[in-house]
Amino acid sequence: MARETLLELQKKEKAVAERLAETELRHEVGEYDEAQWGQVHKDALADLGAVRDELMDVERDITRLEELDKLVKAKPTPASRGVAGELTLTPSPPLKPAERRKTPIDELAFLKSVTEDDKNAPSPRRASGGQYQPDDLQDAAHLAPVDEDAPVEKTLKCRECGTMNLATEWYCENCGAEMGAL
Repeated sequence: MARETLLELQKKEKAVAERLAETELRHEVGEYDEAQWGQVHKDALADLGAVRDELMDVERDITRLEELDKLVKAKPTPASRGVAGELTLTPSPPLKPAERRKTPIDELAFLKSVTEDDKNAPSPRRASGGQYQPDDLQDAAHLAPVDEDAPVEKTLKCRECGTMNLATEWYCENCGAEMGAL
C-alpha cells in the first residue's frame, strides 16, 4: 500500500515538475506577462513543494515500517515449551559520568557581557528595579483627571468608505474593511 502511494506520488511529482517547466517555457516565449507569470509560477512551485513534502512523508513512513519489520523478523522466538519462555534482560552498559568543565564559568561576567549597557539601569540600592520618576510627572498625572464619560474621538479614517473609526479598531464599523491593511 505504501509503495503504491509512493509510486503515485512520484508520478504526480513528475507531472507537476513538467507543468512547472512548461510554464517557464511559456514565460520565456512571452505568453505570460509579469503579473500572470508571478502568480502562475508561485502556484506551480507551491504544488511542487506540496507534492515533494508528501513524498518525503511517505518515504519516511516506508523507512520506519522497514525498520520495524527488521526488528520483528530479528526477534528470537521463545522456547517452544508449552509455557511462554522467560524473558531475560541484559543490563545496558553504564553511562559515562558527566565530564566536568576544567575551568569554572564566571556567570556574572558572562551576564554582563550579553546584557545591554548599564548606564540607564537602576542603582544597586533599589533592589525592586523600579525606575525613578520625577516629581513633576507624578504631579501632572493627578492634575488632569480623565473624564470617562467624555466621547472618544474617532481619528482613524477608513480608506474604503471614508467612515471615521476609533483608533483602537481593527475593522471599519461601517464596511468591515481591515483598518491596519489599508
